[in-house]
Amino acid sequence: MLYLDLRDDTKHISNDSSRSAAHVPTLIVTHSDGTSTAIRQAVDILEYFEERFPDTCPLLPSSSAASQSRARALVRDFVNIIAVDVVEQQQQFPAGGSSNAVANRASVTGHGFEEQHQRATVAFRRVLASYQQLLESARGADAKTCLYTVGEAITLADVCLVPAMEQAVAYGVDMAGLQHVARIYNHLKKLPAFTDFDWRKHATANRRL
Repeated sequence: MLYLDLRDDTKHISNDSSRSAAHVPTLIVTHSDGTSTAIRQAVDILEYFEERFPDTCPLLPSSSAASQSRARALVRDFVNIIAVDVVEQQQQFPAGGSSNAVANRASVTGHGFEEQHQRATVAFRRVLASYQQLLESARGADAKTCLYTVGEAITLADVCLVPAMEQAVAYGVDMAGLQHVARIYNHLKKLPAFTDFDWRKHATANRRL
């Protein structure tokens, strides 16, 4: 696994601790004919593994039945809330201020970090609220007790939820009213699939949010 620089894809690093926001996780797949394919972004890489090794550790429900196809679509709905909506929400500035206004205030007052922190906090709160709303809509009464996002096993949605929740907790996001999402997160983070690969256990992990 490498991290390619989006500004120059000829540059890459293999040490997670030295990467920046411009670097994205990239999987280089070498084919039997000697050619290779670069697959960028974590979700796309996981989808590739899902298709390449469907029986190893499936992250999407089986597509053998119509109901399971709906479940697969639902998993992707949850994934998009995390993978897409967080970025879109963070690009929205607080009411009453434009991007230029925020930039000007940051340069004059030195409060750039506070502005960024505020946007991130609001973004994660809104995204997690949307996640719980979809959870309640999709699972009905079961949303009050379920330990996984879709079905009764880990899916790609759960894999995306855990790091998002980690960041939300680090930002101090108010979890009031998000009890269902919090319950799933608290259950997942105790499972070996997550504890064994906790970034805090790896010396090269990037500790910057």
